[in-house]
Amino acid sequence: VGLSVLSALCLTTTAHARDVSFSDCGQGEVKAVRVENCSDGTCSVASGLAVRVDIDFVSATNAATPRLDGQVDFSGLRVAIPGFETDGCKATQCPVLPGAMTSLRLEVPLSEVSESAPREARETLASARPAMLLRIASPSGAPLACVRIPFQLVPDVD
Repeated sequence: VGLSVLSALCLTTTAHARDVSFSDCGQGEVKAVRVENCSDGTCSVASGLAVRVDIDFVSATNAATPRLDGQVDFSGLRVAIPGFETDGCKATQCPVLPGAMTSLRLEVPLSEVSESAPREARETLASARPAMLLRIASPSGAPLACVRIPFQLVPDVD
């Protein structure tokens, strides 16, 4: 019975999102970032997985229908994340109000990033330290928040 409880506790713990290191690429709006399916605090992701990213931010701008943009930055070479949802209202409660803490929950499909990357990016993928670049903006393009999350794709273990 003790082993079963310990196994269940381990499974529950690994399913929780973890705080990860990030840099705010905006004006300091991002307060916290948590990522699920990362194996450590610096976000090592199995190449076949999508990751859930939770971002807490305080926007200085109002947005009734925020737009999302997701890219992977391979040392300056940016690639759009295939299948990334751009409707911000599917990831948070709309509208986004200025000065209010807003929580955003995204599913980031990293599973096809390596296949969609240009050849020069794929050649350095194993040694590179790519970063997810996630931006939230108003419909007119005014920035609400921007976060850069370093990660590493690791081979799927079966």
